[in-house]
Amino acid sequence: RYEGRCSPTALSFSRGPHGKPFLVTCIHETRFNVSHTGDMFVAAIARDVDVGVDIESRHRPLGNVTALANRWLHPAEANLVGANPELFLDKWTQKEAVVKASGHGVGHGGLRDFRVTAEGLLVVDDEILPPWRLTSFRFTETGNSSTDEASYVGCVAVERTGSEVTDCLSISCDDLLAPHL
Repeated sequence: RYEGRCSPTALSFSRGPHGKPFLVTCIHETRFNVSHTGDMFVAAIARDVDVGVDIESRHRPLGNVTALANRWLHPAEANLVGANPELFLDKWTQKEAVVKASGHGVGHGGLRDFRVTAEGLLVVDDEILPPWRLTSFRFTETGNSSTDEASYVGCVAVERTGSEVTDCLSISCDDLLAPHL
């Protein structure tokens, strides 16, 4: 339905320069990304712009968050997490969404090379790095958006071309896999 004006035979998949797949249609390209944690699944879909998404459970044991921050985050972000460990998953999901949107993936490395500001801007060597716009989100166990007692934290990264993230869909994996009558 998303590509309602195209014949199914006009749809094909292609890959970006780093191997990330996207859907090519008779009208435009549909970019997408997915993430899951525990029993929660999220998907981000965009037309003609790259998109990445990450979601993490706040109930997953992380161990020494300060050590994780020092290993994976920019030094300025690691300092913030050292002062407030609750920020680790926010910073992690922001960075993972960006590297997934760019097609590099987390395995590409370089997470320490850039930082995400409180405004959701990416900064490399004190310069704001276009083109990403970040939107963080939180979900409760039932999937409803909430900032209180959120069980999940995540982020969507979209190319900065005037498009905005207006909604985010989450679904429990149990609901996704349940047979439909």
